[in-house]
Amino acid sequence: MGLYGTRDGKFIVKKLNVQDKIPVQYVIPKTVAYSTGAIMTGEDVNANGTAAYDNTSILVQPPYAMRLLVTPGAAGTAANTDALTVVGIDAMGIRREEDIIISSTAATATPSTYAYAKITSMTPNAVSKCTDLGIGYDNAVIGLPHPIASSGDIVSFAYDGGYSTTLAADNAFTVEPTYDTMTLTGTAAGKVVQVTYKSKMQE
Repeated sequence: MGLYGTRDGKFIVKKLNVQDKIPVQYVIPKTVAYSTGAIMTGEDVNANGTAAYDNTSILVQPPYAMRLLVTPGAAGTAANTDALTVVGIDAMGIRREEDIIISSTAATATPSTYAYAKITSMTPNAVSKCTDLGIGYDNAVIGLPHPIASSGDIVSFAYDGGYSTTLAADNAFTVEPTYDTMTLTGTAAGKVVQVTYKSKMQE
């Protein structure tokens, strides 16, 4: 089948991209706190070797798409040569894969590039010195379910009941079109976030 077609009276497309942007809305009913160990805590990566961690190895999946944090309680190998290869799904349902450094400095968090809604697997790239690894999430950086080109596409935004597109400095936001994320500076737990923005629906 090509990029589109009809079958059983249905019009079928592989990808939907509208010429003119249309408004879409995303709501997080309750934000979570910044965490360095909500997904995995106290993991001895040295003893684990290079075996992959799957869904059964983690405490929880991210409650919504957020950037991950890899934080060693004990230092990794010198020169930052250790990494976790993370495979997962972002807010748009796209498979993502990247290497996140396990820092050679204890308590130094390394963020992921993508915001993950679901983790499929995490695989160490080498036998790490780290005997106490935590995986958490940066609650300030959330993934959006549709592409965003710039902050100028935001129609309305609400944080904890207050509507604005120019919030106070402690809750200012920026967007990253390359990764379709929104950063909410000063995000706390238990808040409602709502954003309406113009999008072409799919990348």
